Amino acid sequence: SRRSAVGQARALSAWRGTLRVPMVPEPGDVIGGRYRLEERLASGGMGSVWRARHLELESDVAVKFMSPELVGDPSGEKRFRREALLAARLRRPHIVQVFDYGTVDGQPYLVMELLQGEDLASRIASSGPLPPARVVEIVDAVARALRTAHEAGLLHRDLKPANVFLERAGDDEVVK
Repeated sequence: SRRSAVGQARALSAWRGTLRVPMVPEPGDVIGGRYRLEERLASGGMGSVWRARHLELESDVAVKFMSPELVGDPSGEKRFRREALLAARLRRPHIVQVFDYGTVDGQPYLVMELLQGEDLASRIASSGPLPPARVVEIVDAVARALRTAHEAGLLHRDLKPANVFLERAGDDEVVK
């Protein structure tokens, strides 16, 4: 559970000699003075992703929080920050844009473009196997995005169909 994860993070931080209690994001929380959390979209071992509203620009964004279990691990926090910095510099059609990075109550977060559509795993589950030509298009787009990221020194650590997004862009679909 989320509460027990926070308890484990507290114990680990106390054991290391520094008590840092990561926040547990909740709907309505305002992050960085400008992003209001609306709903949790996903969560996993590395953290959680929320739909949020940029209060000044009145636009929707995605906010990714580092997992509470990883907060307090200097190497994990350093890697999260480094990946945010590198990803923010990448400007390619098949790469999710990163807009901002910060910490709240000691918990790192990054702000990204909010994608509309569905992930590849959901598409396959609902529609069955994709036509070979579409598979080639998806693999090509993912390979180009990975090449760009790797050239910048960024390694995607969890490549799987659930992490490949098929974004609706008008009548088109963009692989991210």
